[in-house]
Amino acid sequence: MAIETTAGLRGRFQAFWRGRSERERSLLGVAAAVMVFGVLYGLVYAPLERAHARLEQRLPVLRAEHRMMTAQVAEIERLLGQGRGVAITEGTLLRTVEASALAHDLRDQIQSLVPLGDDSVRVLTREAPLETWIHWLFELRGRGVNVQSCRIVVAMQPGQASLEAVLGGSGR
Repeated sequence: MAIETTAGLRGRFQAFWRGRSERERSLLGVAAAVMVFGVLYGLVYAPLERAHARLEQRLPVLRAEHRMMTAQVAEIERLLGQGRGVAITEGTLLRTVEASALAHDLRDQIQSLVPLGDDSVRVLTREAPLETWIHWLFELRGRGVNVQSCRIVVAMQPGQASLEAVLGGSGR
């Protein structure tokens, strides 16, 4: 069976078309138009309409999430701005970190607190609830101490972790 060329197919179609009466040609043309419309509707319009309806349904949720995230960004910027302007020098940085640890009853959880000499302090801790460490670091931020680097080591017990952090003054 040989593959027909485009010209051969076109010739066969023209012969078929000419062999039809005027009424048959009209009915075939209308049937072809209805089929093209149905295919376009089924493959293009209906999926687009369903996607549009889903997006329209999700739009209020997305807008609410956007408002919430915008408010959170404003709150984060406000909180970050609180620590600005507080001058922490090399001598006071170690005392500030120690005082904060004592105030939060965490001094026993700190294995080592080593000044690095360039206005920063390395802190190694024992395991404690991760939430406790996060609150402590957040409170240090309010005192003008920045977290320059932090490695959280997750413990085997759920919710427990230890920290390896480098803290510095806000002047950096």
